Amino acid sequence: MSLKKITISVFIFGFLFTSLLPAWAAEDSASKGEWQDFYQQSVLKTEKKVYPTLVDYKTADINGDGFREKIWLVGNNAEKDRNSMDNLSLVVQNGKTKKLFNTELKNLNSSQASLSLADFTGDEVKDILVTAPSDDEIIKHVLVSWQGSQPKVVFADEQNQGLKFTVKFIDGFKAEVKNSNLQKTLTLDLSSKKRDYLKKGIYNEKGQLLKEVKGYANPFSQLKAVDYDNDGIQELQGQQTVVGTSNSDTFLNVTSFWKFTDGQWKVRKIQISSRLPFTSKSSEVKDSYKLWTKIIKNKYGQVAFPQIKSLTDSLPIHYVNQDLEDMARKKLAEGNPSTKIKVDYQITAKNKDVLSVVFQGVKEEKDKVYIKAVLPTLTSMNFDLETGSQISLTNLFKEDKKSQNQINKLVKELAEKNSSATGEFPGLENVSGIYFTEQGLVFYYPQAYDYAKFSIPLEAIKTYFHPGANPLD
Repeated sequence: MSLKKITISVFIFGFLFTSLLPAWAAEDSASKGEWQDFYQQSVLKTEKKVYPTLVDYKTADINGDGFREKIWLVGNNAEKDRNSMDNLSLVVQNGKTKKLFNTELKNLNSSQASLSLADFTGDEVKDILVTAPSDDEIIKHVLVSWQGSQPKVVFADEQNQGLKFTVKFIDGFKAEVKNSNLQKTLTLDLSSKKRDYLKKGIYNEKGQLLKEVKGYANPFSQLKAVDYDNDGIQELQGQQTVVGTSNSDTFLNVTSFWKFTDGQWKVRKIQISSRLPFTSKSSEVKDSYKLWTKIIKNKYGQVAFPQIKSLTDSLPIHYVNQDLEDMARKKLAEGNPSTKIKVDYQITAKNKDVLSVVFQGVKEEKDKVYIKAVLPTLTSMNFDLETGSQISLTNLFKEDKKSQNQINKLVKELAEKNSSATGEFPGLENVSGIYFTEQGLVFYYPQAYDYAKFSIPLEAIKTYFHPGANPLD
């Protein structure tokens, strides 16, 4: 083979190899000097031998000046081993001035850490979310935002703790769980754990508490970006557990939504689920409330929706109002140049515990000349006014297999007797939603160009409700 052919072959191989490298690896080899000397001198401040390692790399305009910053997630180890990582830091180079900044990420020591970019603070430029899994299955997160003239940590160890709960075991194989945001006390029935607690000497056979036991809430096990209110700004959705005697003794699964407002993280909504039966007692007396109508519109249609006006500005009422407005905006967003939207609402159940709202209207599809179809639209929302949480098919009924089979059988029998549909009932899994009336629970599902509906008396079905749901009690 001639020297010319060898040269061409080496060039092609080198080009293909470089193309196959991950983006951060290519950047590492191309511009290591940009961050490595800076990291060694400004971050480590040591002359001893260490091995700075690039963990991840991104580019984006994160300060709004129109120039893309270079963002390196960097760590070091005492041995040349990518699986061992200490002193994670963000090194950011200003795209315009080329000045380098270091942001130390305290208590992050993960070789599997990664970067993602989104606007969390509402300034219309992207922020940096660092996700760092660890060997003990805990995932830590740090959020860095450009504040003023440099990057700044706005979400770290304190925020990773999530919501705070107090958990206290009491007589009768029960536990009380409190959280200031919920404005209520949950009382959990621990009867299913009786044998284990007797063995551990926590209770005697009569259910008397033999020693003081306090549970606790774990930090976030998962945190992800979601645009909860569809405003183009990302919120954080966190998952955590509330436990009794140990991490394997799970009491509650908690999902919370957080928004960065006025320089701090504020909880927008809390959702709680449990396999244990529980009852709730509000920490304050609920006042009466009134509803008023709000209308939003654009050139493709309009949507009306209710808002609650209450004497007390409680967090659960805020959750309900926000969810109703989010649904209305979602409905309005279905409009486009070929589809016109007009949606109104009906209140089907309203008392101190539950509010049921049914959005109904039409979608008018047309081309430039002719109307092609007028399609009905139907969506329901049901709220537990104590917590602000939504009640739906997924959380209303008991989860055990026996109850699920009985529910399916009952629903099928009554659907075939009472349904407005023609033909055979398609099964509970094909039901679109539910809503409450003062006498019954209405199920609905699409059929042809309309919705089939059937109602089941509350007395006939409430025995299958999850104890924590307690609607229309």
